[in-house]
Amino acid sequence: MAAYGSLPFKEQIDFFRDKLNLPTKSYTDIQGAAHDQAFVVAGAMKADLLVDLRAAVDRVVSSGVGFDAFKADFRNIAAKHGWAYNGGANWRAQVIYETNLSQSYNAGREAQMADPELRKRRPYGCYKHYQSPNERPEHAAWDGMVVLLDDPWWDTHSPMNGWGCKCKKFMYSQADVERRGLKVTRPVAEPLEDRVIGARSGNPQTVRVPPGIDPGFDYTPGKSTLGRLAERGLGSTARLPVVPGAEASAQMMAPPVVRRALTTEFGAWTDQVLAVQRPGNVAFNLGALTPKIVELLGARGLVPESATISILDKDLGHVFRDSKPPTRAGLPKKPSLEDFKRLPELLDQPRAVLLDQKANRLIYVFDPAPAGRRSAGKIVVEVNYVLKTAAAGKIKTNSVRTVTLTETISLEKEVAAGVLELVVGKLR
Repeated sequence: MAAYGSLPFKEQIDFFRDKLNLPTKSYTDIQGAAHDQAFVVAGAMKADLLVDLRAAVDRVVSSGVGFDAFKADFRNIAAKHGWAYNGGANWRAQVIYETNLSQSYNAGREAQMADPELRKRRPYGCYKHYQSPNERPEHAAWDGMVVLLDDPWWDTHSPMNGWGCKCKKFMYSQADVERRGLKVTRPVAEPLEDRVIGARSGNPQTVRVPPGIDPGFDYTPGKSTLGRLAERGLGSTARLPVVPGAEASAQMMAPPVVRRALTTEFGAWTDQVLAVQRPGNVAFNLGALTPKIVELLGARGLVPESATISILDKDLGHVFRDSKPPTRAGLPKKPSLEDFKRLPELLDQPRAVLLDQKANRLIYVFDPAPAGRRSAGKIVVEVNYVLKTAAAGKIKTNSVRTVTLTETISLEKEVAAGVLELVVGKLR
């Protein structure tokens, strides 16, 4: 549906129109959540062809144009550009029509379901299976399953979950669950399956997906868009005075789904920065000082001008390109890429936070993976640091300067010597 009730579905339209056109040779060129950010039609390599196809899909999403009208548009566009696509016209038109319409609708619904106040009243998601031409027994088995919306199960199982999948996800309150006689479950993670994709294209790839989920559909539609919105929201709160900025950021980041989405977005940004290797002085907003930390800093005479915590792409590159010798105990000083990609999560839920008041620095302590109390990760955040960005010029923020590994006992010695002060949490 391209309309919500009798009105245009704004969240659905916004999601679709926020995409960038991306030429692709095969449907394997991009996978999963990358579809949130890119409009692709497999085999459509020419920019003007994509522009016309996108305009036709936009009419579907924004104006409720039916399949017959879209099919006619598709045939006309293909003829205009001399596009020799794979498959029959009806089949290709239907795949483009149904996938874009369903995923944009689902992404719009996810944007609505992310509202913190709504989630308080309706904290559960119910999976509803609807028959499709390509019936999947796993989807039928999930019919009526009620799972907390914040459960990571939804990260890979939010509909649609495959080509032609008609399944839906609905929000339920506790009263809804009780009235329907349903039971809330906590799904157990199943072993992933290896699936080969792109065999006919000459570029086969092996991907791992949960049972019953088609490759490329193991993500929550719109979640990476939610991550971008969270990152931008943290940028907006940076312009507020520090106390209301910290309070607004804490409220915005409270739902676990938002924190996970921001972490996913940062991971994708990290991959892009490391691949390009030409920093453009672009900042990413990772999180914010909590109201409690702002209060503690103020009591010690260190008043942040902003609550937002950021990192510059140039600094991100240094973490992985600079060699760091191991510790005396043989532990590496350089964090794993997987740990680094978790920075938003680690800043939000650290093991401890230390203050180096002489250097105006906070040290967020985390458990490196695999977790262990002997080793500790250190995220050094400099308070009131001036970043020089290409987009906004000089901005004063709280900047991540380094991310390293150390030994817990070393931090304990610095606390005992008065070099560092433990302000939040504990080291062991």
